[in-house]
Amino acid sequence: MKTNEIINTINATLEVNIRSKSRKREIVYSRFIFYRLMRNKNHSLEKIGSFLDKDHATVIHGLKQFDNLIEYEDFKEQYDKVVNELKEKGGIISGKIMKQHTTNNSFFEMFKELNCTQAEMGHLIDLDKNSVHDWLKNKNEMKFSKLEEAAERLGKKVKITIE
Repeated sequence: MKTNEIINTINATLEVNIRSKSRKREIVYSRFIFYRLMRNKNHSLEKIGSFLDKDHATVIHGLKQFDNLIEYEDFKEQYDKVVNELKEKGGIISGKIMKQHTTNNSFFEMFKELNCTQAEMGHLIDLDKNSVHDWLKNKNEMKFSKLEEAAERLGKKVKITIE
């Protein structure tokens, strides 16, 4: 599904214009949904921003706000409404979005358990699997066992080995 189709779907579904310069809450929140959808399609922060004439810092802020707002039922309903509409249109956007978000939440829970800084958490979420492994490999053995315990409590099976 093309980016313009995603933008048009968000605009039609939520009855907004996310390309406008407005800072009204409903428009800003709709942009946050767009940022998350596009990030889940592995677009760079700069590329996502360019679609709406925003810079990468605005996109970073929007993604952080999305992660906070998704906990609220009203926002989650809007997000689900957009995702369902995109599914109906046959776009490549699917349940992957919620699964990825859930995975990110699980990572955050594990990293909090390890007392990782917010910067470390954000950095690790954006890395690929091998890079995360390389980063973790530099942590001490105690943190590995804590990560495995935290993953176990979340119902995830994780085994980390040091090479």
